Amino acid sequence: MTLPLRYNDHNVEQQHSSSIDSAGVKPDPTPSPRAFAIGTGVAFQAVGAVLVFAACVAWGISAWTAPKASTPLSNGTEFFRGEHLPSALMTVALLTTFVGGGGLLAVGVGLQGERPSSGRAAMLASGAMAACYFIIAVSYVVALGRIFSALIVFALGLLAAVLFMLAGHSASILRQFPPPADLNAATPELLEEFRQKRLERLKHYEP
Repeated sequence: MTLPLRYNDHNVEQQHSSSIDSAGVKPDPTPSPRAFAIGTGVAFQAVGAVLVFAACVAWGISAWTAPKASTPLSNGTEFFRGEHLPSALMTVALLTTFVGGGGLLAVGVGLQGERPSSGRAAMLASGAMAACYFIIAVSYVVALGRIFSALIVFALGLLAAVLFMLAGHSASILRQFPPPADLNAATPELLEEFRQKRLERLKHYEP
């Protein structure tokens, strides 16, 4: 009859020991006040990766499906006029998606790493994307009358606007709760402490 009790006590002891780290200190269950910024960084990276992949796929498809212009370009300004305007708007939209997606990936890494300036950088990247998308959407409606294309670009603009609001809140959190100093940085004080400890260790090996 005592075996089940001993087995249960052993399980309790294992559960208790598993909740203590290797240093013998029980981890603090309190979540980080910058958890929202970390989660926003993960969201930025996910959206950025999807946008970069989608831009690459759409660019390859458009090379085969886009209508060919009947007249060649004589200068760069004609690319945004006449029959060349649909291809120009699509090119700008794809560039915005590809470059902006890469920017979201970069600032997302900074947010996840709790970099102090990553919130403002994320606001700049997502805000610029939203502005570009909205301008392209209006151009589709006004210049070409393509409602479906305008709705797709407008939806991307709304996504960028949502990311802008998330980045703004993350920036305020990082200002209110600044991250701790980088413990990996070799400050002069840390180097001096290391030098003193090294000298003390060398004294034990002196004849």
